[in-house]
Amino acid sequence: MRQNKVVVSLYNTPSGRFSWWDLISVGLTKVLAKQQIDHIHFYSTYTENSVYRQKERNIATASDLNCRQWLTQNIEPIIQQYDKVIIHTHCYYPPTKLHILLNKYSHVRWCCTEHRIGSSSTSFFKRSIKGMLRTFNYLPKHIIAVSKAGFVRNNKLFGKNNQHLVINGIDLKRFTPQMMPTLETVKTGIYVGRIDSKKGVWMLLDAVSLLVHKVGRQDFRLKIVGGNNCEVALLKDYIKVKSIESYIEVLGYQPRPEIEVKRSHFVVIPTLIEEALSLAAIEARRIGRAVVYSEKGGLPETMVPFKTGIKIKELTAAGICDSLVMMLDSPLSSQGISKGLSHDLAQFSDQRMFNEYQELLGQIFETIPFGVEVEEGEREGTASF
Repeated sequence: MRQNKVVVSLYNTPSGRFSWWDLISVGLTKVLAKQQIDHIHFYSTYTENSVYRQKERNIATASDLNCRQWLTQNIEPIIQQYDKVIIHTHCYYPPTKLHILLNKYSHVRWCCTEHRIGSSSTSFFKRSIKGMLRTFNYLPKHIIAVSKAGFVRNNKLFGKNNQHLVINGIDLKRFTPQMMPTLETVKTGIYVGRIDSKKGVWMLLDAVSLLVHKVGRQDFRLKIVGGNNCEVALLKDYIKVKSIESYIEVLGYQPRPEIEVKRSHFVVIPTLIEEALSLAAIEARRIGRAVVYSEKGGLPETMVPFKTGIKIKELTAAGICDSLVMMLDSPLSSQGISKGLSHDLAQFSDQRMFNEYQELLGQIFETIPFGVEVEEGEREGTASF
């Protein structure tokens, strides 16, 4: 028996590794339930920190979405059970079998939230092809950006039709403003994120080496939050090579990184790639910590220059070092940012984000024909895809 409407969310990330990815699913479930819309979620895997109980867990890897057997057993029964279905993937990847399956059913729409921004340019020919493929549902029908920079990029990549903007948000109640730690003679910066060269963490270590050995600053410490045991070991080895062990504390994965942010004087986000939107920057601003940040993608959208942070002018070790010196000498690293700037973040509220998703998904449901059937042979899964 059919059960009206459902949103099937496919997150290409582990549940429990980064709490935001669990919270977005939980929040979306709540707002959709108010409209009597079911929400079924899949993650690439589940860690011990996942908010979901064992019986609530559904796993979908990137390869699963291109596996006919997996789709037949896990996605097609859901499609056949409901009158209207939205398949909502997070970040785009081209699973051909999924395209073909969804094209069997006219009561299904595919939308994708793109959390990344590519750095390379796209030719007019490729953009035209992508636009045409979207028309025939071989790419997501609806593309959702999480920042203004992402929206511009998505328009270039996929064409201008059915482009949407829902800016990512955080739980503002969780990240409450906090007084700066007692300032003695040393100021502490913190990096929170993946241990990935694209995130600039290794270049940051080179910058700290310059800060200590060339500039001669002794009034600085850096905490690094993130990474598994292997990555932590690599970091410690590199720090030892650079002879900066006394200046850096490697904390590894922390389930509540905001605790360490509150114990620090400022945050460093030296990403080398185009960020769709930096949640770490929003969280830092909410807590009242200034940010040393690179001007990449949507990251500047979260900042007010010289009021909430200091921009890295040149993405080199020397450039990051210069920005660290500016921050160490700035009142921002001893007083924090003003209460007004830490409170004026309604545009980055998770509740605003959930409400906008609810409205957008509701609009997409309105475009779907009601109760459309498929051929009996296809319903039994005999069609080739």
